[in-house]
Amino acid sequence: MMDVLCRNLIFNDAHHLIENMANENCPPNTIRSNTFINGLCCSGKVEWAMKVLDQMGKYGCSPNVTKYNELLDGLFNANRIQEALRIVGEIEEMEIELNLVTYNTILSGFCHAGMLKDALQLVGKMLVGGTKPDAITYNTVIYAYCEQGEVNTAVQLVDRLTEERGIQTYLHALVFWGVLQLDWSR
Repeated sequence: MMDVLCRNLIFNDAHHLIENMANENCPPNTIRSNTFINGLCCSGKVEWAMKVLDQMGKYGCSPNVTKYNELLDGLFNANRIQEALRIVGEIEEMEIELNLVTYNTILSGFCHAGMLKDALQLVGKMLVGGTKPDAITYNTVIYAYCEQGEVNTAVQLVDRLTEERGIQTYLHALVFWGVLQLDWSR
């Protein structure tokens, strides 16, 4: 029911459903709260999603990395970078282990905000912490380089990744896209 309400953007009814469940001694579980938070974030209702996250604790739904991934994605998509970074700090304080999805979400947020230096530092933190970057990680960084007109750097990264790691991605297509984006009139 929660999924149907959220997919149809009927968030008031979804919220009432959670309240009714709690009143009937059948509090919402982690899956239902994650679904609600995801639906809110995808609809740009990040403020409401943050309140729901806080509420879930009183229903016995302890915070987990999935809930935070949804919230981080929503905050970054709303260009609320500082709030997203505060949430990352909270996650780390609670000793909830960041997973690949979390790192890729933060990385994407940094890249879209033009924070390429921070994105590269994050990739370094992933490597030091033992989280192996995947094709999404590398594609995100290469896309950011291309978007900023740094196609040569993107090409060098593609070459290095192909040689060193055998990464199979859409890297060459991304670099081609970057070349097409260049202002050739300069």
